[in-house]
Amino acid sequence: MRGGSDLGLGAKGRRGAAMPASPRGSIRQLVFHSRAQPALTQPQIEAMAAQATTRNQALGITGRLYQVGQEFIQVSEGPAEPVGRLYVNIAFDSRHAEVTTRLDRWGGGRNYAGWALQRAPDWAVLRLTAPPPVADFIGPPAPPPAPPLASFASDLKYGDLRRPPVQARGRLSLTRLLDTLEAALVRHGAIGRLTLQDIARDAGLSYPSAYRYVPDVHALIRMAVRRHQAQRNLRFIAFMRDRDFPDAAALAEAAVDFTIRRALMPLPLGKALGTTLLLRRYHQVSPEGAMAVAAAVMQGLPAACVCRAIGVPRLMAGMLAMATLARAICLEDADELRRPATRAQLLGVMLGALQAPASTAAGDGGGA
Repeated sequence: MRGGSDLGLGAKGRRGAAMPASPRGSIRQLVFHSRAQPALTQPQIEAMAAQATTRNQALGITGRLYQVGQEFIQVSEGPAEPVGRLYVNIAFDSRHAEVTTRLDRWGGGRNYAGWALQRAPDWAVLRLTAPPPVADFIGPPAPPPAPPLASFASDLKYGDLRRPPVQARGRLSLTRLLDTLEAALVRHGAIGRLTLQDIARDAGLSYPSAYRYVPDVHALIRMAVRRHQAQRNLRFIAFMRDRDFPDAAALAEAAVDFTIRRALMPLPLGKALGTTLLLRRYHQVSPEGAMAVAAAVMQGLPAACVCRAIGVPRLMAGMLAMATLARAICLEDADELRRPATRAQLLGVMLGALQAPASTAAGDGGGA
């Protein structure tokens, strides 16, 4: 891939005021909450902290890893680029779950001289030891804003279902069909000659019971793909929320880096089957889903964040344009996503939509 874009332009707000330039040379402070996977032991956690201490020192990052049981609050402060890349890596680390932003601000000073692990039996004790600027963020976050009914959830109302399940028993049957289908795809590594009869039998259901809700195996595959998309959308919302992006470029960089990292993650279904799902259009970038995600991201931004002026329609347009291009690149060669020129191209496409005049965006351009 060739190309790139001038990323130094500030996006325009609804009233035409230019957003301030990103303070690239200043200290960035990022605070996030995560939960360790159940299998992660305390010796493993301490080994991770020791590795992080060495790595962060080399990157010029100071801060603290606060721990209460299997929950963590990590404070990272340092140059904007290393702090942002470190957060993307941690958000996709399989040893962490439920990674949620608590604070992301630019331009202040450092509050820590070094980086270390600090444990306590409860968050109140750790808050007392934390510097005042971050003490209020030491603890679990509030639940993230839930996106409106969209993506997989909308299938329960319309979409590929012949008849929406009304009772809990019907919803359980549909879940069993989806779980059984995914297990079959992982087992075979291909769609092959899978039929709804096969999936219903393996799920312990009769064919008429399955056909009551789903017309064929292809509708079931589309629903399974959308279920994964919905889960990833929630992860993206948690990644983007509560972040005080200084301009549209910083917001676009976070969204692009998340998308690239997610696209490069190994698929449990295997690369060949993943490509097949894209080629046969089982995987779709839904405008309805993008609108719901954009609204949830906007709701999660701090009230004073200048990027709220971008508005839901332009954010949706930017995410759709960037995701569509990333999808096309993946179909050609996913390794292209590793190239800086490709990242710059994705940034340029998303920024083009974020910086578009309000009159060209759908809707009124207001924030959610």
